[in-house]
Amino acid sequence: MRGLVSMTLGRVPTPRPEFKVPLFLPIDDKFLSASSARSTQPDGIFSRSAFAVENVKLGEIICQVLKKIYGGRRANHSADDLTATLLSFDSILQLESSIYGFERTIPPELKGAWSLGGDHTEDADARILQCQSFVLRARYNE
Repeated sequence: MRGLVSMTLGRVPTPRPEFKVPLFLPIDDKFLSASSARSTQPDGIFSRSAFAVENVKLGEIICQVLKKIYGGRRANHSADDLTATLLSFDSILQLESSIYGFERTIPPELKGAWSLGGDHTEDADARILQCQSFVLRARYNE
């Protein structure tokens, strides 16, 4: 939420602690088991929580972008401007790689509406996926 408010207001994002917690897996609640240490989503059944996973991934990339843009500002320029420029260019390439990597790994079910027009459907589940796809696309294009 803080990142979203920061982006909306054009402010530097508030510092976030760096947690070493792995991203949660896209597994629907009905497939979670308290008796098993490892639950899995069955093959061929798309998880409704996949949108949340992709949204968190994109949020992390956006935080990286904001941290690189706002976090490394210096008040005055020094003789190391060339070094800073090269580091900035390297950062841009890394961020671009992260952004394109995100786009390549989006599940096809959530990527369907990324093409112009998208299919209109009456199926409630398909409609939800289509709306989630639109939201991801809009956030990606910001």
